[in-house]
Amino acid sequence: MRVRVRLFGPAAEAVGSRELDLEVPEGTTAAAIRARLASRGGPVLERCAVAVDGRPAEPGAAVPPGSEVALLPPVSGGQGGGLLRTGPEPISVDLVLQAVADPDLGGRVLFLGTVRGRTDGTETSSLEYDAYREMAARVLEDIASRAEELWPGVRIAIWHRTGTLHPGDTAVAVAAAAAHRGDAFAAARLAIECVKAELPVWKKERAPDGTGRWAWHP
Repeated sequence: MRVRVRLFGPAAEAVGSRELDLEVPEGTTAAAIRARLASRGGPVLERCAVAVDGRPAEPGAAVPPGSEVALLPPVSGGQGGGLLRTGPEPISVDLVLQAVADPDLGGRVLFLGTVRGRTDGTETSSLEYDAYREMAARVLEDIASRAEELWPGVRIAIWHRTGTLHPGDTAVAVAAAAAHRGDAFAAARLAIECVKAELPVWKKERAPDGTGRWAWHP
């Protein structure tokens, strides 16, 4: 049977391709496909989680014919009535705040994550963000839903950029609105922590000499 494999961030770099068509026997597991790619791309592939048709897959699960299999490196950080987006477009703070605006919600909190000029003492000239956008959409919806379950009535907006960004550029914006400021602060904090730990987005830090390294969640 034939499956389509998609690779992101350091996994794509290690294999030398972002997409591959593979012929594998019927009943092949997600772990077997990962192992096959690891023989070509090395240890970075062994650390990848696997998603099948945009959803997390158990390693021992058989992959259906014609599926899209994605190999997901560990993330770099570790619609719910709002705006949930990943993409290369510059972030509009006005749109993020408008997405959560409601005359009955008196507390609005905005968090902006910007590109640092130095990381661990090393100068950063740019960051390159790669994302599995189809899966990211589902993850963002899940994060917003969790916030709404914990703080009923809260509105969440999340926007994460992809592509090449430079020091001072906004990489991620999170806004939360609730009837009371405490709930808005708590929901915004939950959302950004979940984004850093769960969103399938990876970043490569580039130094002024052009060298780069992928940032890994510990």
